[in-house]
Amino acid sequence: MSRKHVPAVAGVAIFAALAVALVVALGGPLTAGADTSPPAATAAPAATATPAAAAGQRAPATPVTTTLSADPAHDLTSATIDLHAGYIMDPYLLPVVGKSEKAAAEVVKGCNGYVSASPSVIVNWSGKTDQVNLFVYSDDDAVLAVQQPDGSFLCNDDAGARTVDPLVTIKNPAPGTYKVHVGTAKKDQPALGFLAVTQMSLDDVKLAALDMAPMLRRRERAQPQALPQLDPKSLLLSRAAIFGSTDLQAGFKPVQAFVAGGGEIPAFKVEDKKLTCAGFVSAVPSYSFTWTGKAQGIRLILDALKDSALAVVTPDQKVLCGMNADANNLNPVLDIPAAAAGDYKVFVAAMQPNTVVGGRLTITGDLKAAPAVLAPATLAPDVSAPTGQ
Repeated sequence: MSRKHVPAVAGVAIFAALAVALVVALGGPLTAGADTSPPAATAAPAATATPAAAAGQRAPATPVTTTLSADPAHDLTSATIDLHAGYIMDPYLLPVVGKSEKAAAEVVKGCNGYVSASPSVIVNWSGKTDQVNLFVYSDDDAVLAVQQPDGSFLCNDDAGARTVDPLVTIKNPAPGTYKVHVGTAKKDQPALGFLAVTQMSLDDVKLAALDMAPMLRRRERAQPQALPQLDPKSLLLSRAAIFGSTDLQAGFKPVQAFVAGGGEIPAFKVEDKKLTCAGFVSAVPSYSFTWTGKAQGIRLILDALKDSALAVVTPDQKVLCGMNADANNLNPVLDIPAAAAGDYKVFVAAMQPNTVVGGRLTITGDLKAAPAVLAPATLAPDVSAPTGQ
């Protein structure tokens, strides 16, 4: 049987995936206690095994000792788990290394191969069920020996003619401690794989059908999507501004107007890897102005009721944006460094789509002017969201 090599690591995702694979491979839902014909298990006199440190079912199995050696034969990791009949994470899965520290025949007469001298995993079992199956899923030829609470051993090398994976079935398991020794069929050739504990019915045919390779495929990380940029072509620039317009020229006095804006058109812009504009606007301008005369700097300020942004479409169809005045002020400021003659369309952006934000718009030639620190402004009554129609 050829399998993709399975790394000696496991997690909750693998537990769930193997459970699904079992159901699919075994031809539908499995019922605990269903009739099965596992290989005959041989009982032997009680043997002494060194227990591992305790750990609960609800937490990952706790390593007792881990060697720094890269040689699996010298890995000292072991674990203890607590399982109760009907446990949700069925099958329960743990990475194991089958060792050849002791001849399996010394544990159970007639058992082939070798096993670890001390338990690889200790299972503290409670509750009643018809059967519990333990098997090792591995690319290597593993061996499995289980010491029951009464001291007797069950051992298996191959589950049957279809697979070299070992399978031990315990009928009506008694509550208590089960010491699991994972081994290998060949001396000094460690068997890396996963120990599975399940109440499902298994035999060599069903076990041979399991394939974990599709379950371990890595998911592609979602790639960040570019923010939708504000496109002047999506705006109704020929429409009259909703809240009025004005004509400006050199030496003008500051102009103030109550405005509101917001809609469903994204108004995002990124410059030098920094977000310079954000929010959502209506297709129709909130305000507009016409500049005549020599070019000069112009500043737009919005004293708004809540977080907002400003966008201006220039006569040459460029989009200028303004956001927070500073780190402590959410009111937006937008500068036009050298306003050329022509029409300027002003859009007020709300931070959420199809919502309205309003406030007092100020247009001034003072490039040092600053807005209030998000001070609420008195709005005209019954301001509705622009529809763009």
